[in-house]
Amino acid sequence: MFWRHSLFLLAGLIVSLSGQALESDRRQPVDIRANEVMIDEQQGFSEYTGNVVLTQGSLKVTGDRLRVYLQQDRLQRIVVEGQPATLVQTPAIDQPPVHAAAGRMEYDVAARTIRLDHEAEVRQGPNRFRGEHLIYDIAAARVKARAEEGRVHITIQPPDAEAGAP
Repeated sequence: MFWRHSLFLLAGLIVSLSGQALESDRRQPVDIRANEVMIDEQQGFSEYTGNVVLTQGSLKVTGDRLRVYLQQDRLQRIVVEGQPATLVQTPAIDQPPVHAAAGRMEYDVAARTIRLDHEAEVRQGPNRFRGEHLIYDIAAARVKARAEEGRVHITIQPPDAEAGAP
């Protein structure tokens, strides 16, 4: 029972994570491959370890460990860890894929946030957003970043038509 619920909820989460993902991604099956899986119904989580690869349509998430936390058969959060954990997804047919990487990524359902920690980077095409900690508030469409040492770094390239403008 837990297995079916976690997979169903995970599929719904993937759509939420991507925000403006390809519409066709929502209709694709979620496929998870890992060296091991452990499901603990009493504690309310499932854990996938060892070369974890999750795909759904254009979405691909990789990491060393992926944990799905449930409470009363409701998704609470998903945590992906790796060296680094990665996420790649195409937001629209006419846009380049969004790439995210961090030592740890966490999606919190109640807060509707995605948190990237430890050398976090999000890029799309030539545009980059880097910091030690990035938090994306899905509802507010707001990114907050901070660096413990050094600084937050953002690179935004001008559109091609304006590339030659001063």
